[in-house]
Amino acid sequence: MTSKPKTVSSDTIIRDLAEIFVKEDFHALPVVDKGELKGIVTTTDVVKYFLEQYD
Repeated sequence: MTSKPKTVSSDTIIRDLAEIFVKEDFHALPVVDKGELKGIVTTTDVVKYFLEQYD
């Protein structure tokens, strides 16, 4: 565990999330806006988003 975890904001674009997951081998990231935890985004969320683009 780290005292300064990697986080993303709610306006991070999907492509950037996918790139972080691939390059840094993460599977989930906390979403933080103005110092407040808003949620967690996962690799599954990103894959679901890409699959929805084909519907």
